[in-house]
Amino acid sequence: TKSTQYSPGAVFSTRLSPRVSLDANAGITFIKTDLPGGSINQSAFSGGIGLCYKGNRANYCLNGSRGVSASAFTGSSTVTSLGASYTYALTPRSNFGANVSYSRANALNTAQGGQNIDFASAGVSYDRQLLRRLSLVVTAAYNDTYDSFVPRPANFFGSVGIRYRLGDI
Repeated sequence: TKSTQYSPGAVFSTRLSPRVSLDANAGITFIKTDLPGGSINQSAFSGGIGLCYKGNRANYCLNGSRGVSASAFTGSSTVTSLGASYTYALTPRSNFGANVSYSRANALNTAQGGQNIDFASAGVSYDRQLLRRLSLVVTAAYNDTYDSFVPRPANFFGSVGIRYRLGDI
């Protein structure tokens, strides 16, 4: 299966107040899927919205999106996601972060045996600035898939790394 996608769209960003921002985008995705017996042309709405609050030490964001993603089994799927994130400045040089998200993928071409798949994830992070451009980053996360074509166990993972910032700070 070969799938080609084109996604024209528009973006809108504004500040609702000095601390609250709103970002939105919308468009349409055109999909051509080549199959052994011919091709299928489809279209699907894509877009997203994000609302963020930036405080003195804490930042909160809520976001939602709908887009099209390539799929090995069905050519293309729409993916609808909802998420939230939080960051908190523990000190001027260290930050804590947390995020959660839930997504559902719906097969556009159910004639190929596609099905809906749900995904959930949650994670936490900590970063500590060691030098002006150098930071230590520690993350931990959990991912799980529900109603999957192939049953999979949940994933737990973590990482410890160094981040180096290039360019102007």
